[in-house]
Amino acid sequence: MAYDKIVAADDVTYELPPLVRSTIEANLRNPATGEGDAVQDVADSRITVARQNGILSPNYIINGGFDIWQRGNSITVPASTWTWTSDRWKVVQTGGSTTCSRESSIVPSFAQYSYKMTQATSAAQVFAIQTIETSNAIQLSGKTVTLSGYFASSSTTTVTIDIGYSTNVDNGTEASWTGYLTAISGGSGTVSSTSSFTIISGEYLIPSNAKSLQIRVWTPSLGVGTSLYFSGIQLEQGSVATPFRRNANSLQGELAACQRYYYSSYSAGIYAGGTDTVSAHHQAIGVDAASAIASNGTLPVPMRATPSITVYHPLAGASMTARNHSTGGTTITGISIPGANNRGLGYISASGQWSLGTFIGFEMIANAEL
Repeated sequence: MAYDKIVAADDVTYELPPLVRSTIEANLRNPATGEGDAVQDVADSRITVARQNGILSPNYIINGGFDIWQRGNSITVPASTWTWTSDRWKVVQTGGSTTCSRESSIVPSFAQYSYKMTQATSAAQVFAIQTIETSNAIQLSGKTVTLSGYFASSSTTTVTIDIGYSTNVDNGTEASWTGYLTAISGGSGTVSSTSSFTIISGEYLIPSNAKSLQIRVWTPSLGVGTSLYFSGIQLEQGSVATPFRRNANSLQGELAACQRYYYSSYSAGIYAGGTDTVSAHHQAIGVDAASAIASNGTLPVPMRATPSITVYHPLAGASMTARNHSTGGTTITGISIPGANNRGLGYISASGQWSLGTFIGFEMIANAEL
């Protein structure tokens, strides 16, 4: 069997250079027979070897460098309220309020941004969490992995990075988890300076029955006024932390990976419910008094599952409204979205709100997060 290309989890085919191809063939050959019958799971093996040889990133964490913030560059998290922040990262904390923001000044040498947490009112236990869906997590079942990241803090802060697992398929971020793993080695450390970043890493063994994984970056006590910074969060196979790489091999690829879970049509720097361009980024044309065909309702990336979709008037900002361009900007209310799927929406509906040929504009948020 020849291994001249691989098909990754995202169905993208990658051509393999001859040296990597021969490495795969050698690694998969049964030493006793010289034949290629040592393969138990060819798909998993070829992806693993491709990651190890740099064709695919070794990192299973999406947006570990915190480049993508589709929901806003600064988000306040109230106590005991699960809140999405930077793409793919959800935060919960136990007291006061925590401001989570994109930082561009205090960063590791390899990164443009870091994630900044600043605590107000009272000290709190704070968790930043990313959940890894089954199609990716199952590749690590029964494997030794290393979780690592780079940390700094304005005052002495203890940081733990650990892994939860579930035997359920695509377990939700806020759902119950089967357990949280004890590190074979490492997994926590103390940081106390913003002049340099400290690497914290932990080695873990993923149970063979794990189907979903949850990555936690957390501190047992973030003091009032303290800012914790981190970047370069990486989960990879093996027992050694390697230099950080994005999950994708480009910034555009990282954005696409994020958009598999969450999509915003708003212009850069404008977020759900904000005021954007009057022309809007999505349009529909009325076909009768109740239905309008979306002329560009296709999402840029097929999503993980059928998303919940919310549309907004591009200027007024209210949810499930749109702008009637044909009347010079009248607000359309009471919109519903029948028949959406993981590739987008085909039409919108609102009884008696328009007529045949009405030109309608709206912004769109699609959410398929775990």
